[in-house]
Amino acid sequence: MELQFQENSTLAKLRTSKGQDALAVIAPELIAFIGSVSAVERCSALAVSNALLLKAASHWGREISHQPMKIQPDTITTVLDALHDQYTRLEGAFDNTDGSNMKDIYVMACKWEMVATQVVMVTVGASLSRDYANVARQAWGLLAKSRHVAQDAVNALLEYGKIYQDSPVPLLPGKQPTKSYLFALATNLPPMFSANKKANQK
Repeated sequence: MELQFQENSTLAKLRTSKGQDALAVIAPELIAFIGSVSAVERCSALAVSNALLLKAASHWGREISHQPMKIQPDTITTVLDALHDQYTRLEGAFDNTDGSNMKDIYVMACKWEMVATQVVMVTVGASLSRDYANVARQAWGLLAKSRHVAQDAVNALLEYGKIYQDSPVPLLPGKQPTKSYLFALATNLPPMFSANKKANQK
């Protein structure tokens, strides 16, 4: 599932951000949403979240993946709008499955992608309010606690990629979704949370 970004900073300055509006709705429910999915889906979401941060940082700057509290306001608006558009597409895809087989790999992928997109949204928007920053910290902590099933998560990601002939995570140019790369994504936290890594593993 490749995320598509478009530079649109000029338009972002001229209108109310749909991404920020969506964030206000998403943030209060995110922790419960993460808790509603399986451990494998949470760990897969960790991998996708990490990959998505790297992808966004390649477009809009290192602060996104390393220092989200320092992201410029215009950049926050642009990134949140792109993520909101992606989430809307994912939500539509999930709704079309009707939830009849929650263990189907496509349904699982929709869920881990939706979780990951929301986690990155609150991370990018962390500087907008203390509440968003707290939710982001809690969300990454919950994802980190699923790392004991990292190998199962990698297998699920690879299964999705094999069936649908698509990368299960957003990729930087030249990167391939190898088993070792997916495992690294599924077992690590972004730099701003790495200081709490040991605590999150307990």
